[in-house]
Amino acid sequence: MPIPLNPDQQHIVEHRDGPALVIAGAGSGKTRVVTQRVAHLIHSGVPASSILLLTFTNKAAREMALRAARQQGVEPDQQKILNGTFHSMASRFLRRSAKMLHYENQFSILDASDSRDLIRAAIAEKIGKPGRNFPKPSVLSSVFSLAFNRNCTRESVMQSNYVKRHFNLNELISLEYPHLENYLEELLLILGRYREKKRASQSMDFDDLLENWLELLLKYGEGLSLKKQLQYILVDEYQDTNHI
Repeated sequence: MPIPLNPDQQHIVEHRDGPALVIAGAGSGKTRVVTQRVAHLIHSGVPASSILLLTFTNKAAREMALRAARQQGVEPDQQKILNGTFHSMASRFLRRSAKMLHYENQFSILDASDSRDLIRAAIAEKIGKPGRNFPKPSVLSSVFSLAFNRNCTRESVMQSNYVKRHFNLNELISLEYPHLENYLEELLLILGRYREKKRASQSMDFDDLLENWLELLLKYGEGLSLKKQLQYILVDEYQDTNHI
């Protein structure tokens, strides 16, 4: 039996339509409330396949879907709750429609180590052997990712404004990495080459997954398709998301 809920928690579980934002401290039962809300929706007749459950690890998402299924007294494989991380969902949908973006559906996903290796190769191709004070690939990977997350917006994707969402490094470096200001020109060259190498190798890093999924949703009809499929989207640990 699930642990009894207090009145505020029960109100969230039973909330039906429209957005709801739950703000509560650590250990207050937010994850349990999300899980019981999923179970309540299914019990109320909402098809499991029309629920999307997002959190920050695939393991946590699977466990939440499993608990929701058990609360309904059914085997997990009988439920079709769509669950995972933002990145795993992006990968799932991109593998169905990547050709719209001129990728093969079996594109590769770069982990942090792969990204560093590709940036290292881009450095070698664009500036040769860097000086001892030149930023390491791991630093550049963080800089490029932060630039993407700060600059990629719905508007820039709709306008295909590649420059706006990837090359606006001046302000970022001035505020966050002032010690790199003397390397700005080289960083732009390396970032451009890094992007080219990813595309040539049919690869996406974690930021590309989000960007390309957003582009599919906004520009190629995938958003309307997903809107028809899904009735409810639930996000655990929502405070850790960004505007993308």
